[in-house]
Amino acid sequence: MTPSARLTLLLLLVAAPAFALPTAAEWDQAIRTGNSNQVEAWISNAEARQVKNSEGEWPLHLAAMYGQVGILSRLLSFGDDLNAANEAGETALWKAVYWGRNEALEILLPKKPDLALRYERRATILHIAVKRNQIAALRALLKCAPPLEEEDEDGLTPRGWAQKLKNDAAETELRKAGALQTKFGNSD
Repeated sequence: MTPSARLTLLLLLVAAPAFALPTAAEWDQAIRTGNSNQVEAWISNAEARQVKNSEGEWPLHLAAMYGQVGILSRLLSFGDDLNAANEAGETALWKAVYWGRNEALEILLPKKPDLALRYERRATILHIAVKRNQIAALRALLKCAPPLEEEDEDGLTPRGWAQKLKNDAAETELRKAGALQTKFGNSD
């Protein structure tokens, strides 16, 4: 390479704009609207995938919350931490269950998230599904053999909450899965 060609190449490299990290708001907008072209421009950069919003949510949380399964799959393909929690202790799985994003659950559950994690008030993911009346999510979770008898801060198991809330569908699913009777119901 001639000296002038080297100088030209050096000038081009110096003048090339550096990769600008997306802001949390840009991630949110791109994921919420399903702008996969924009997401693809950022997704291969590990530093970009670590951008958090004010609640401590990564792009993985947003994809689960908005039910953007294509984006969720791509983020997981880069090895993003399935059990990473935001500042409130919520994971991508929590977001999917809470918001009723069953398609996202179909992507997350085969990756074997930690189903024994505790969330606000020591609730398990089953507590969240029962309290939010997410019966399809509850059925999907129960297929993965989560702990059934864990009590939250109120001393209730998921089945106890189903009985207290008079959520017959959830109570039936939990009973069929082998959850024991609680103080809020009649004996089996």
